Amino acid sequence: DATRGYFRKCIASLLRLPPPLESRPHRLRFTDAGYSQWKDFQWHVEYEMRDGRRFDHIRDWASKLPGNIARVAGLLHCAAHAEDSPESHAIDTSTTEAALALGGIFERYALGVFSLMAGGSKVEDARKIMSWLERERHLTFSGRDCFQALKGSFHRSEEHTSELQSRFGISYAV
Repeated sequence: DATRGYFRKCIASLLRLPPPLESRPHRLRFTDAGYSQWKDFQWHVEYEMRDGRRFDHIRDWASKLPGNIARVAGLLHCAAHAEDSPESHAIDTSTTEAALALGGIFERYALGVFSLMAGGSKVEDARKIMSWLERERHLTFSGRDCFQALKGSFHRSEEHTSELQSRFGISYAV
């Protein structure tokens, strides 16, 4: 109940903040220490987007993460200082740490979701191939045969023939 009441109070205070003027938007700033924490996070994300690192396959998503976390820090800061002017205070380290903790959660969930999406596609591709093999009762087949039979299912023939070999141990005659 206390948390719910505090949340409602913060939301009501945020709604009472005056809207930004067209010529001068609200400007928030980090403390030096808060900015340093955020900058370390930004470098962490940049590093993880390198080839072979955790975010190399989700660079588009990851490249937006540091900016989004800065926005989350700004929102948390505004909620904490909605009673007085959020612009009169800098985003401190505790607020930055809270935003970065959410960033870590976002990272883990994004990696899991993107992995499921990629895995789901490969599983579906494998099902199509296995269905074709069972339906046609092929003992041997060429990559070209498979590609022709499943035309439109794959972008390139190498995608499914290498998938057969690497994931399922199925070999085919050339």
